[in-house]
Amino acid sequence: MVRRLPESFREKLYFQYQGRYAIPRAEFNKMMEESTDTKQDIVRRPQGGPFERRIASDDRLKEEVSTAIMKTIRWPSTIQTIKGPLTAGFRKSWLYLREKREKHKKSQKALKSQATGSTSGEKADTKKGQ
Repeated sequence: MVRRLPESFREKLYFQYQGRYAIPRAEFNKMMEESTDTKQDIVRRPQGGPFERRIASDDRLKEEVSTAIMKTIRWPSTIQTIKGPLTAGFRKSWLYLREKREKHKKSQKALKSQATGSTSGEKADTKKGQ
């Protein structure tokens, strides 16, 4: 699955793992060259090499992918926020920003409730059923 990620996103993920695994730059560059999909004479491999397998077997892969996604969208999102008042007006931009913040708070609350377990949700469901 790691191997099938889009190349630019995969490179960001690889770079994160380079730092995490403390892989020397020269060795990392060699691995990146071997895993590139842009060479004409190499047929795209559906399975990754040892580095991809190591990443795929990592317990924290989900968090690392989330971090890579966050790094990917952070800059465009910031630019959109800055441009908003100029293109849509201050009132619409403020309302949009407020909606986004409320959505973020709601998602954070949902994540916290998932992390604490579903026992509190089960209690609420059993009370409703009684």
